[in-house]
Amino acid sequence: MQKDASRFAASLKASLSQWAHQGKKAIWIKVPKEQVKLVHVAIEVGFWYHHAEPSYVMLVNWIPQTPPTIPDNASHQVGITAFVFNKEGEGKALRKGSYEKFRKKQIDTEFVQVVGFRDGHNAPFKKSDLLFVCMLRSVSSNIVVQDTKISAAKVHV
Repeated sequence: MQKDASRFAASLKASLSQWAHQGKKAIWIKVPKEQVKLVHVAIEVGFWYHHAEPSYVMLVNWIPQTPPTIPDNASHQVGITAFVFNKEGEGKALRKGSYEKFRKKQIDTEFVQVVGFRDGHNAPFKKSDLLFVCMLRSVSSNIVVQDTKISAAKVHV
């Protein structure tokens, strides 16, 4: 194990140098529980604990000499389903996209209300999944959906 630890340390140091040269900022290492004896090596070269799950430890290193902007570990993922209605009562249902993805659809809207939400368990990454259903009103009459930027949209009359 000592030989593996020495090689791992040398590899990490060389990789960190290369990543810094490439302008990388955050480096993540997912260490499986079978290799947990190597965690101390990564800690010694500047990584720190981010979070742990039953099968792994996640370590992170912030390369720049600035305060890190790495988020804390999430306990949930959040999704949005939005129903967008225009003045004529026509609508589009947009499934489970982030607000930023929604904004890229070129649909100018105003928020009306949250219609409902659900909390699901065992979502990807074994996190809870919050899904909010929102009603939005289109402030323009032209609703343009870019198919390459959204998972699904359907016109409802």
